[in-house]
Amino acid sequence: MDNNDYVMWLSRTFNQNSKKVYYMLDEFKTPENIFKADKSEFLKLKGINTEKADLLIKNRNLIEIWKKELNESGVTFISIFDKRYPKKLKNIYLPPVGIYVKGKKLINNDTVTVSIIGSRRCSEYGKRMASKFAGELSSLGICVLSGMAAGIDSIANSTALHYGNFTAAVLGFGHNCCYPAENKNLMEKISENGCLISEYPPDTTPEPYYFPKRNSIIAGLSDGVLVVEASKNSGALITADLACQYGRDVMAVPSNITSLNGVGTNNLIKQGCALVTCTEDILFELGYKIISKKSKPGDSKSSAGGKPTDNENKILSLIGEEPVSFEYIAGKTGFAVGDLQSMLLMLELKNIVEKLPGDRFVRK
Repeated sequence: MDNNDYVMWLSRTFNQNSKKVYYMLDEFKTPENIFKADKSEFLKLKGINTEKADLLIKNRNLIEIWKKELNESGVTFISIFDKRYPKKLKNIYLPPVGIYVKGKKLINNDTVTVSIIGSRRCSEYGKRMASKFAGELSSLGICVLSGMAAGIDSIANSTALHYGNFTAAVLGFGHNCCYPAENKNLMEKISENGCLISEYPPDTTPEPYYFPKRNSIIAGLSDGVLVVEASKNSGALITADLACQYGRDVMAVPSNITSLNGVGTNNLIKQGCALVTCTEDILFELGYKIISKKSKPGDSKSSAGGKPTDNENKILSLIGEEPVSFEYIAGKTGFAVGDLQSMLLMLELKNIVEKLPGDRFVRK
């Protein structure tokens, strides 16, 4: 057995109470020392009664059973002592002592990650904005993260999957459950193309008090948080507040001032969060991170660089020294609006075209 096994044992015994596990670690110094301790040593600790001491000892026999269950579910437990544990998450206040992960890859320290979150009962405008920004960010190789909720979160993940790039979601329940139920197929697709992260064992059913802890993980894993649409008391605002506390960039898409769905996002902007009307605004807020991990947006040798694709060349054949409109390019190419926006953005980042006021474009 190793530290992952010992920490999983502690976490499950204390019902994912990381504060209690950290207290035990402070007293015993290592997870292995806790595992090897006897009942009398446990009873010396504050808050450990006979019942809890007996449970700690009893649950040692369940570790292999739990590991077998994880293997059958395709889930891996990663403790805070594991080098795979994301440093961004490790550096927040009271990080989870371990996370359960299922998927193709894990968010690591080189992964530029933007969480797109918002209302479950989003408007058509909110849906369009979530899809727009998720698609454009994903096309740039940025990981789109969400909280697996209905509405904005699900749209963000679905759009990122459409572009075939890495996307992730943090769950407020175990991997063998699904909430809302209609997201089951989406969960499966994310695990096949990205990753699903949870603080909870696979069979844990959703409870209201699990979701604030989920929000903390979302904020911790993010370089930036984009709130697309949120009402006055939206849970997305909790994530935004935590992101501010953790020093993350918090951004918001403005909403119609008469829309109740947008009161929360508009208030974020009034409080000083960055106003986002285009993907360039997000890149500006995250620019120093992208420069350090990729290379400077606009540099011809950037990560968005390289030779134009066939579809991009088709667009370039229509753009010269005289400005042409977005509508003109769309009409001539037949590309879907979202796809065309993403390709034009890529050409801007490749330093080939320049966007002018009025959605017009020229060659640089």
